[in-house]
Amino acid sequence: MAKSLAEPIHTEAHADPVWRILTGVLAFSAGVVICGSVGSYSPTDPSWNTAGQASVENLFGTGGAILADWLRQALGWSAWVAGFALMMGGATRSILIGTPRLYRWMLGGLFIPLSAGFFAAWPMPASWPLRAGLGGLVGDRLHDLALLPFKALMLPAPGLFSGLFMGALALLCLNSALGLRRSQTFHVFTTAMHSFQRTFHAAFRWLPGLHRAHSRQTGL
Repeated sequence: MAKSLAEPIHTEAHADPVWRILTGVLAFSAGVVICGSVGSYSPTDPSWNTAGQASVENLFGTGGAILADWLRQALGWSAWVAGFALMMGGATRSILIGTPRLYRWMLGGLFIPLSAGFFAAWPMPASWPLRAGLGGLVGDRLHDLALLPFKALMLPAPGLFSGLFMGALALLCLNSALGLRRSQTFHVFTTAMHSFQRTFHAAFRWLPGLHRAHSRQTGL
């Protein structure tokens, strides 16, 4: 009896629904901004590393171009991972699925650099515009550290083994961070993707009008 009475108090103290919804929406919105900025990244956009008079092609303007450049330099393909992770975590939190735990957010944050180390093991395609690998500067450093024991063991293809090791750690962190049943994971993923799709459709409907207004102002 005492346990059944104490349990709702514990849940209310640590999982206020209004707070969960607000912070979940903020996290999801941050993920949308990251995915939109990185998805519309162009190496020619003016940023901290690129100076020029070319018009900004990024979906979120100059701020989005700077953010995308910084994330791509630091995390490479894992910049996408960071955005989707925030969207998944925010959707899970805002629709009140699962029990909120701080360590799950910490594991989700750890998943991002580990995935960068995994991508760093992949060969860079000729179209890759950056000097760092597919995992960015963070991924290159982590991959170099993970490579050391496999080189010391004189294993064949140590880069392959280190990449698989980093990928396995990343998946372990992701699985522990989600802490969801299969049906719940699918529900969260579809909710996040539908919201992301609606946001992008709305944004791309606004872009032609913004471009025409900018053309009239600049006389182009």
